[in-house]
Amino acid sequence: MNTLIHTADISNPTKPLSVYEKWVGLVMEEFWLQGDKEKEMKLPVSFLCDRTTVKVPASQLGFMEGIVYPLVLIVVSLMPGVKFMIDNINSNKAHYRKLKEEDDEKNKK
Repeated sequence: MNTLIHTADISNPTKPLSVYEKWVGLVMEEFWLQGDKEKEMKLPVSFLCDRTTVKVPASQLGFMEGIVYPLVLIVVSLMPGVKFMIDNINSNKAHYRKLKEEDDEKNKK
């Protein structure tokens, strides 16, 4: 049960892109507000919490590929009826991969 609850907690990348993008904006703003507060308090800024250095597409790809996708694969193997989660995450990874490539290209100039 703990694994299923954790999967639900980090499941935003398994939702349709329009829903996922809303959550990305909300979560990143929460992280950045934390980073702003850490800077204000002269503390080290936590991972993904510095709005001046974090690249959203790269951070989301890392989150999806390193954490969410492997866990969701296990859940889907146990409950094939939720395969749509894999389809959504694959679509979202393609979207953020394209954004990352565009960002990388822009930063080369």
